[in-house]
Amino acid sequence: MSQALENGRNIKLLIFDLDKITCDGLAFTRNILINLPTQKILVLSSKMDDSAIEMYKINGAKGFIDKNLSFEELHQAVDECLEGKSHFPKSKSYQLKHFFNNFFKSLREDYQLSDREMEIMQLIFSQFETNQIAEKLNLSPHTVRTHRKNIFKKLKIHSLSGLLHLMP
Repeated sequence: MSQALENGRNIKLLIFDLDKITCDGLAFTRNILINLPTQKILVLSSKMDDSAIEMYKINGAKGFIDKNLSFEELHQAVDECLEGKSHFPKSKSYQLKHFFNNFFKSLREDYQLSDREMEIMQLIFSQFETNQIAEKLNLSPHTVRTHRKNIFKKLKIHSLSGLLHLMP
């Protein structure tokens, strides 16, 4: 591969499997881009570490994908990189936030929870105690307990662990 690059072959997109190369993948990426600054590089890996992904992004790779993706997702990543766009996975914190936003949205719609009930439930999921919720929302602890009781009734659960069983 490096010989093809050195000979000036026009490689539109260089794809390499981080798990299979025998050298430091980041140094490899930097070296290629120092010698061929317009080369597009897509990195495949089974290890989706947010900090490693960010390092490849900073060092000029066009994309970084999980090598266990479906063919369609791989095809999409290749197309985007060939078009000059970048293709990087969302961070785990972004994915988690997105998951919870969708989860809370579906609970709200499925169980007709009020805005206040949603606020309280989100704080419960964030491990706030009744008194902390009351202070944060400027409510009495009794009001928070009443909202909690109403939430549990609407969701047809009897404890906090019941909330976890509602998660997809």
